[in-house]
Amino acid sequence: QNIEVVLKCILVSAPSNIEPGPTMQLPALLLAVTAAAASCRSSHAAAFASIEDYHPKTDVGFLSDLALDLREMDLLLKTGDDEGFRLAKDIYTHGGYAAPHANLLIAEDLPYALDAGDELIGTGIDGGKVTVTVEKGSHEKGERGTTLRVLHSGNDCHRSGLPNTDTSRCLMEKGALEMVGKEGEVAYTYSTTNDIKSDHTIRNMSVNAKSKYRPHGNNHEGYYHDFQKYVDYFEHPDFANRLIESAFDKVFYSLESRGIQWDFTSLSQRARRTMIIHAAAYMILAPFVIRELETAVDHCDRSCPAENCNHDSFHAMDGAVALYTGTLHRDTGKGNLMFGLAQNMCPEFRTCGSGAASTSGTAKVNIDVFTVFKEMQNNLVNGRCLEAKLNKDTVAHEMMVPLIQASLLSLHMEQESDTDEARAERAVFTTAVLPLVYHCDREIVDYVAKHVDPTREADANTFAIIKEHYEEHYRCMVIGCLDVGGIWDPAANNYVEGAETCYVPPDESPIEGINFEHVLFIACVVIGVLGLIAFVMRRRRLAKFRRQQAQDALDYDSEDEENFADDDSLSS
Repeated sequence: QNIEVVLKCILVSAPSNIEPGPTMQLPALLLAVTAAAASCRSSHAAAFASIEDYHPKTDVGFLSDLALDLREMDLLLKTGDDEGFRLAKDIYTHGGYAAPHANLLIAEDLPYALDAGDELIGTGIDGGKVTVTVEKGSHEKGERGTTLRVLHSGNDCHRSGLPNTDTSRCLMEKGALEMVGKEGEVAYTYSTTNDIKSDHTIRNMSVNAKSKYRPHGNNHEGYYHDFQKYVDYFEHPDFANRLIESAFDKVFYSLESRGIQWDFTSLSQRARRTMIIHAAAYMILAPFVIRELETAVDHCDRSCPAENCNHDSFHAMDGAVALYTGTLHRDTGKGNLMFGLAQNMCPEFRTCGSGAASTSGTAKVNIDVFTVFKEMQNNLVNGRCLEAKLNKDTVAHEMMVPLIQASLLSLHMEQESDTDEARAERAVFTTAVLPLVYHCDREIVDYVAKHVDPTREADANTFAIIKEHYEEHYRCMVIGCLDVGGIWDPAANNYVEGAETCYVPPDESPIEGINFEHVLFIACVVIGVLGLIAFVMRRRRLAKFRRQQAQDALDYDSEDEENFADDDSLSS
């Protein structure tokens, strides 16, 4: 498949590099083709650029670009005016940067049939050459008046209405397309204002959760295991969209069965912005990472060569990595999705580095997650589906860590500065964690939910109580104290009092005067004594057995006695 893409590129670019004639020699022709191939190969490789040290096998840039939608929403919400909120909601609902497609009206009879994946060449608004790909469907020769859905190469064309949108790299609104190697042109018309849309929107990921989070999208199947935890708690698969639209529209958000009654009419725009952006990133996009991994496992086929039938697995696997990091990760080293959250939390909790003992460098969570990403990709390539599922479970557990850290930090920071923005941050991060805690302890969740209402001040001991309850259920959530760490005070070079890590190193036993070496010595002595007792008791039983056998052997001849002695020595 990759070779086919490069060959198509060579066919497109070769005419501009090669001028065949009677005097042209074969070496010159080969050099021209080689140059075109090198250019095409490098451009194709760039489309699948590495994400950290993970190498995608498919093009999933459109999922990474959802981070751009989130960034534009945030910038618009920061303006603090109604128009900014309107435009931000428009991006949330209709998308922006993630794989927008153009719906072209076929104006004249098609000169040849078109199928999904076919590439066509046209002219852009800026006069330059534009390559588009047929995204969906098949079109028969002679067809006209129907819609041809295409994607612009390089994702350079975006729908109008976005801030600072430049449509110059979009196709002209009326023109003709050509296919290399085919005679005739495909005449079309469309509107850059009304006919450029995107199916890949943040909102759609939530409102379509009822089918998206089931095996193969089958509504008769149960939800994926990890998403079922969210449905059990929130009772609706589109829970995140309900919360976000309540914040956008400045209305009540209610979940009566959990005692949640949030009045967004009384919240400031800054607080509503915090709820919207964090809920979109960590209650929609983050769970979708796990959904993509589940899909990869669903499509894993151990019975045939990977290159022939595991493409859907690779694509979903790559999509999970893209959604975990996002496009902005390349620019900032962090980004605004889960990778970025983990990077922001690790200096606060001293969980950076492979040993989770530093305040700088790559978060241990990110190191571990990318290690598992690569292992899972390798397992999918080799058809090891069960191992791939175990990899998915590991990533799901690891992703809880930065969410719990953000919840604890926001709870603690609110004690220092009680603003409605701080309350909103506390509410959204803690609410993102509650379904995971609910899976372990249903009783305590109601208490926690009532104490993170963004419209009211938290009690003085809320942080301590919630921290204790989190730690009690780390084992159930398959994470540890070392993973989460504690809130670090760089000035004191120690943990903040009352916010320490619950991790106790082996040489720092909580029993005064006893360290790890003492415990090890005592254990060795106990084991030695028990072994000696067992040995002595066995010897006594063996001696008794010998006496009995000797008595019975008096009736045997000497040869039998010798044989008995040999057997007895073996027995002993």
